[in-house]
Amino acid sequence: MDIFQQIAENKIREAMDEGLFENIPGNGKPFAFEDDSLVPEGLRQCHKILKNANCLPREMELRKDIFNLRQMLESATDEKTRMVLERKLNSTLLALDSERRR
Repeated sequence: MDIFQQIAENKIREAMDEGLFENIPGNGKPFAFEDDSLVPEGLRQCHKILKNANCLPREMELRKDIFNLRQMLESATDEKTRMVLERKLNSTLLALDSERRR
């Protein structure tokens, strides 16, 4: 074991003795490996960064907006509000369609 590994091991052991690892989220649970085999190798790191930042791809954002607009449209009672929501829904559907064609 070289000197850097020994230093790292000592630091980890000290942190364990101080209890710094006891309240880590997911402690005691098996690690969930993500299957990214369907993502092209050159895009895996980018996808992981976006996922960790809670960013969705453009198509998924549009689908989410469409779902929310449909929910609001179902509960809208005012005719003017319904018209505004329908226009917004139609423009979002059009954006999704053009996004798919790319």
